[in-house]
Amino acid sequence: MAPSDRLKTLQELTVSQKTYTYYSLESLSQQLPLGSDLQRLPHCLKILLEGLLRHHHTGRVPLSTLEAFVAWTRDPTARPTLPFFPSRVLMQDFTGVPVLVDLAALRDAVAQRGEDPRTINPCVPVDLV
Repeated sequence: MAPSDRLKTLQELTVSQKTYTYYSLESLSQQLPLGSDLQRLPHCLKILLEGLLRHHHTGRVPLSTLEAFVAWTRDPTARPTLPFFPSRVLMQDFTGVPVLVDLAALRDAVAQRGEDPRTINPCVPVDLV
């Protein structure tokens, strides 16, 4: 399935004869009032913004969240709630086992209600070490 490009920010990059697609923050800065502020953002905030943009195109992040992020970069006293979507969660057994028990209990409860227990799954891949 091809990624959505609601804001026309999808770009291609070819490296060693392989083509990658990505959502361009430069293109986003032309549509939202980021302008030269984009260059001044720390890399960690650029990564967060790129994640928000990517998930905007999946429908999980509304445009108002991107706008709130831009407003926050201009006014640090603003405190928007920004979703964070890590690509993976790493848990040690001490904290991971209770999570597995909770998931199993939730699946049992859903099954007892006659619903599909496979609907209870983490949204992010989790590795237990």
